[in-house]
Amino acid sequence: MSIKTLHLIFTFFAINFCTYTSFSQSSHLDSLQLALKNAKHDTTRIRLRAEIGEVASIFRIGYWDTLAKESNRLDVKKIEAASFNNIGFLYYNQGETTKAFENLRRGLQIQEELNDKNGLASSLNNIAALYENQGDISMAISYYQKSLKTHLEIGDKEGTALLYNNIGLAFNKQADINNALQCFNNSLKINEEIGNKKGQANSLNSIALIYNNQGDLTKALEYFTKSLKLFEEAEYKAGTAYALINIGTYYKSKKEFKKALEYYNKSLKIREELGDKRDLAAVLSAIGSLNFDDGNPTLALIYFEKSLIIQKATQDKRGIANTYNCIGAAYLKLFSLAESQNEKQKNFKLALSYTDSSLTISKNLGIADCIFRAERLQSRIDSASGNYKGAFEHYKQFIIFRDSITNETNRKASIKSQLKYEYDKKEAVIKEQQEKERLVAQEKNRFQQIVIWSVIVGLLLVIVFAGYIVRTLRTTRVQKAIIEEKQREILDSIHYAKRIQKSLLPTEKYIHSSLKRMRK
Repeated sequence: MSIKTLHLIFTFFAINFCTYTSFSQSSHLDSLQLALKNAKHDTTRIRLRAEIGEVASIFRIGYWDTLAKESNRLDVKKIEAASFNNIGFLYYNQGETTKAFENLRRGLQIQEELNDKNGLASSLNNIAALYENQGDISMAISYYQKSLKTHLEIGDKEGTALLYNNIGLAFNKQADINNALQCFNNSLKINEEIGNKKGQANSLNSIALIYNNQGDLTKALEYFTKSLKLFEEAEYKAGTAYALINIGTYYKSKKEFKKALEYYNKSLKIREELGDKRDLAAVLSAIGSLNFDDGNPTLALIYFEKSLIIQKATQDKRGIANTYNCIGAAYLKLFSLAESQNEKQKNFKLALSYTDSSLTISKNLGIADCIFRAERLQSRIDSASGNYKGAFEHYKQFIIFRDSITNETNRKASIKSQLKYEYDKKEAVIKEQQEKERLVAQEKNRFQQIVIWSVIVGLLLVIVFAGYIVRTLRTTRVQKAIIEEKQREILDSIHYAKRIQKSLLPTEKYIHSSLKRMRK
């Protein structure tokens, strides 16, 4: 058998295998797409999109274009881009930032090639969100603004409002209050125009954060409450849960733990209904912290451990580091409260183990605030055990990270202080503008009322005048009829008199004949 024949046979089997694989994978993709369309929860959607990415990966070796040409039911390139985006987020949740950005940029490149502006706007927003989470706010704003420009080009008002809100949040992290407030108000205005209650609620929530950062907690609560009401009216449960957490945190800061727990539990119930594991873990951690602050470390541990189970399942490494630290703090508290030596020893070992794990993960991820908290707790644990040298070393590291965070906080506080006057002035200008608009609307309404009453009075006058004319004409007709009747009576009398006169007086012929006789 010649080499050429062997080559043809191999090619035949290869083509048939690829064709069979393509159709079977295409069918699987169809079923996954249908499941994605019917999916109700975000976590389910992410899982399905990840599966789509895995199933579709077989075509990445050169079959994308072929499949796209052969199938009218499936836009494979768009699925590939979406897969890269979702896989990017999965990598980010696992703490692999480099791979996350790599996949997101690959998805972005495909969308640029397709000129898929909807997908492009979404990808730019996703990349911006990752930069923001990494603390690179300038790059985040740059990508958010690119996404905003794309939304404006395609005329997507809802997307435009969302991007204004995202940019405002990024500016707020830079303590650029003026630009943040301007973006939030732009977002609020667009959402009001299109009647998007969910968007309005997001904007109000963001404005509440401005007040919260400025220390005006009462005003922040007012806006959080407005936001909650709109989320509930829009029947947007995720937003409702978020607003409830914010209000609960306000009451926690006021040491009103019972009131705070009431709002946290409401948020927890919604998160359980939605099945969004990451947010559910966050609420459980918040309830754990609340119980810890309220002097109940045992109950706090129950909630921290529930949160940790979910964070491990979702591979949320940052969340795991934070929760390890919280559990370590709870066990240290139990160590100080324990009466028996065995109980003390057990709690001490657990506190040390969890805190050490938190510190290891935090250092690997390079998260300054997590390292700061873990070093401080490690110092306290060493001090409690009598290891003063270790306590001193960890305390020095705590001071280093505390100072770096404090310096950054002070820098932001200084900027906030410099901008506070401009912020207050801008808010006053907004209020003045709103008052002017209210007065203009009031004057316009008053003018409309005047016009309406003028028209009504004019119509009444016309009706009265018309009635007068009709009455006059009617009277004239009656008088005319009377006059005509009188005239007829007079004429009849005259005619009657003439007839009498005629009957009494001799005729001219008779007079003439009488005169003639007299002459004779």
